[in-house]
Amino acid sequence: PNKTLAYLYSFETACEACPAGFYGTDPERLECYPGTPGYVFLGATTSANPTNVTTQNGYICPKGYYCPKQTSTPFVCPA
Repeated sequence: PNKTLAYLYSFETACEACPAGFYGTDPERLECYPGTPGYVFLGATTSANPTNVTTQNGYICPKGYYCPKQTSTPFVCPA
């Protein structure tokens, strides 16, 4: 429900951060969501719209690149 990608019910997976391309805002780490288009999600990203790579583990897609949903590495725009 609510566009949820994953429910992490076991102790082992609930203690892991969301993978690259996804984000999680739940402090209990029970849900991961697909990354928003226009942003880069490095893994353990804590915001749907990250702007600070140091505190949120993500950033706005840089100029000259495109970032579709679930981007972990920006794609260079074609010439």
